[in-house]
Amino acid sequence: MKNINPVELIENIILFLIVTVLTSPGKFTIMSPLFTALMPTAIGALGLLAQIYFNITMNKLWAHGSKYLLGMQLFTIFQYIFMLMLVWNFNLYLYTFRIIRYLVFFEAISFLFLYLMTLGVFLDLYFVKKYLN
Repeated sequence: MKNINPVELIENIILFLIVTVLTSPGKFTIMSPLFTALMPTAIGALGLLAQIYFNITMNKLWAHGSKYLLGMQLFTIFQYIFMLMLVWNFNLYLYTFRIIRYLVFFEAISFLFLYLMTLGVFLDLYFVKKYLN
């Protein structure tokens, strides 16, 4: 295995950051994707990896091929990809595929509405009707 010189590694990371900052849209302003997109990208990747890990381990490979869990996994992956294109300001996605952007937004709002409705039914059954005890 090759030994990695930490000084060269740090120099390359600093060089990468300088090149990224100086060539990105917005340069080094607060609206640069370097500031606005870095945390959603990292948090989204961690959430996606956690979902995949728990579907493999706790749900025993997506409950042996459950269509619901597989669909939820695909929905999450697609929403993450579209979120990446939005926060990193991909011109093709922002301007050319505007209809797709609107459809993805409608899908996200519909998913949130259905999720809240399901949560409301569960809370009604558990707290009001005492059905799930």
